[in-house]
Amino acid sequence: MAAFEKGEVEQSITLFDAAEEADPRYATRLWQRGLSYYYADRFTDARKQFLMDVAENPNDTEEAVWHLLAMARSEPLGLTAARSKMIKVGRDPRRVMRTVEEAFRNGNAESVASLEAIANDGSAGDRFYASLYRGLLAEAAGQPKVSADWIAKAVDNREYAQSSDYMYALARVHQSRRK
Repeated sequence: MAAFEKGEVEQSITLFDAAEEADPRYATRLWQRGLSYYYADRFTDARKQFLMDVAENPNDTEEAVWHLLAMARSEPLGLTAARSKMIKVGRDPRRVMRTVEEAFRNGNAESVASLEAIANDGSAGDRFYASLYRGLLAEAAGQPKVSADWIAKAVDNREYAQSSDYMYALARVHQSRRK
C-alpha cells in the first residue's frame, strides 16, 4: 500500500503478489491490488480482482464501480457496453456511495447532478468521494478535462487530506498518472 501511495504502482503489484504468495487467503481481500492493476492498465486483472472482492463482500459499492471502470476501459464500446454488465451489490449504508452507484449504473443527468450536489455541499468525506467518483465517471465517459477538474477538486479537499484514507492517495496517484 505504501508503494502505491508513493505512486510506485508496478512495485505495489509485485508486493501485493508476494503477500498472496506468502498466504493465498489474501487473494480475495486485496482490493488495493485491483486498484494498482487499474492504474497499470491491466484491466483484465483488475476485473478479476474486483470480482473476487465482491464475492467476499457483496455489499461493497466501490468494488462494483471499479469493476465497471475496468470493463469500460477494456470493452470495445466503453462505458455504454460496461453498464449493462455492472455487478449488482447490496445497499451501501453511505448515501454518497448509493449516489455514486446510481450515477455509474445509469449516468442520467439527474443522478450525475445528485452526485455533483454532494461534491459541492456534503461533509468533507462526502465531498471528497463525490468529487473523486465524478472525475472517474467523466474519464470513463471520455471527458478528460471534466475528469481532471473533478479529480483536482478531490485532491484539493485539504480537510479530507488529513484523513489518511487510501482513496485520497489514489486520487493523487490518478492525477499524477493522467497528466
